[in-house]
Amino acid sequence: MLWFGNYRGREIQSRSTNHLGGYDVLSTKYDFVNNITDTWSSQSTSDGITTTEHYHYTYDHANRPLTTTYTFNDETQRKVVFYPYLL
Repeated sequence: MLWFGNYRGREIQSRSTNHLGGYDVLSTKYDFVNNITDTWSSQSTSDGITTTEHYHYTYDHANRPLTTTYTFNDETQRKVVFYPYLL
């Protein structure tokens, strides 16, 4: 397994081989207050077939999770979680 970190020591990408002869890659993006805003996961095979997943996270003014959206293989983005907070 190989991983890369940012200046705060948080993992921003990891890469490893899988049982299908390909690679698993996980990438993470953070905002300026260190909240995770996006994660991308891709799995490839030795045949060249690749699947990707993308999660996008939003937060409110108090850094509480607000929404999570999901995209599979660049298809339509779907909202999977919504956290309604009383203001």
